[in-house]
Amino acid sequence: NQAVLKDLTACLRSSCVPVQHIHLVGIDEPYFIDLISNALCMLPRHCKSLSTAVYRKTKGNPFFAFQMLGSLVDRRILSYNKSCKCWTWTDAIYNQDLSEN
Repeated sequence: NQAVLKDLTACLRSSCVPVQHIHLVGIDEPYFIDLISNALCMLPRHCKSLSTAVYRKTKGNPFFAFQMLGSLVDRRILSYNKSCKCWTWTDAIYNQDLSEN
């Protein structure tokens, strides 16, 4: 939450604690697809639709991507299918109302 972060930063500064802001931007989509592909041990072409959906939700932020993957597993939108030895996901991943990190 932006307000909590702003309050924390102000509190730290008032206590003479040095605070440095770092602006992080997302990585380019092809690299993001490779990141998800490696994380799931799948070929990029097999997880491209999932990767693209996560990319759009996280704006390419790899930190949020891993949080989102964990959240998708927790909600059973993303699961490992033992019989076919691969990750599968439901159409809910494409839902625009899926909460973002």
